[in-house]
Amino acid sequence: MGLTLYIFKLLPSPQAVSFDSLPIRQSYANLGRLYSNASLQRMQYPPIINHARSFVQVSSASPNEVIPSHQNTMLFTSNGFTPLFERRLVVNDEISTIAQFRVLDFGMENCTIGIATPSHSAYTDTMSDDAVSLDVWSIPHATRKLNTKSVSYSSLPVTRSFLGRLLVSREGLSQTPAFSCMSGSYHTFEITCSEPGCSVDIVGTGDKASGRH
Repeated sequence: MGLTLYIFKLLPSPQAVSFDSLPIRQSYANLGRLYSNASLQRMQYPPIINHARSFVQVSSASPNEVIPSHQNTMLFTSNGFTPLFERRLVVNDEISTIAQFRVLDFGMENCTIGIATPSHSAYTDTMSDDAVSLDVWSIPHATRKLNTKSVSYSSLPVTRSFLGRLLVSREGLSQTPAFSCMSGSYHTFEITCSEPGCSVDIVGTGDKASGRH
């Protein structure tokens, strides 16, 4: 009878890894290295529109309340359901709107936040004045995709950084100062009243410059 010896290597037990802890990988392999070449002649492109991926409201009066997001995103036609791409902006003394964007295009990394007020929509758009001033605050620590089913005023990071002020008027376009926005990154913003007593409830529809973008 032969004698056989075995050596066992004990491996550490697998540990659960939080999805949010995983890094967001760059979609454009090696383009960063290419564009870091100072001698490379860069092409100039006109601005593009990038609508918010998440658009939800939160209440400072009810900080733990999760307000259902705007659900009217499909239109029934004779050919079936068609996406509406509706974005609802609601701001008043108690309600603010949280908008999150993801920057996808490489080389288009100088961004501004803009509001283009539609001339009309399927809703009765309301504003407390002909022109309403809104403040845009960056939430720098909200760099992962938001779970809109659990977002409340109290669940968001406390830190805010003032980005700029927008003047919302009928059929008008207003933009913040530019900021750096690396390809593949998430950017989260809160829109609040600049002055007490303001009220805005407007809906943008489609993929053109309407609503907040």
